[in-house]
This record gives sequence, structure tokens and C-alpha cells, in this order.
Amino acid sequence: MTQKHQGQPLSPEAFAVFGPPSLVYVKPVIINGQQAYGLFSGDGTEIAAFKNREVASAMARRENWEPVSAH
Repeated sequence: MTQKHQGQPLSPEAFAVFGPPSLVYVKPVIINGQQAYGLFSGDGTEIAAFKNREVASAMARRENWEPVSAH
């Protein structure tokens, strides 16, 4: 039987412990009214933003980071 977590949402600090330090999250952002894709660390710090998801993922891999989609 699977148990569901019924507690409070995780803080950025608590969420940061999930996954290795090389994990980055790719999610849509709006910059100057234009859709872009940001790279974020586990604690929610924005690392960079790119024109599209493919470029964001490629740049993450170039830095030896593993990109994961976040919504």
C-alpha cells in the first residue's frame, strides 16, 4: 500500500536535498513579456534562462548537469 504525504509543502532547503547536486530543473519563465526556460538549482535559485527548452537542456548538459523538467 502506498502512503500519501499529507504534511506541509517542502521548503526550498528541504527540497534541495532531493537528487544529486548536478541535477537542475528546467521550467518555463516569462522574461520581458517573452516565454523562456529557466534552469533552477534544487533550492529554487535561478541559474540561467534560455530562449527554448532544448537550448536550456543542452546548456545544462554542457555544464555536466542533468536537466529535469519542472512545471
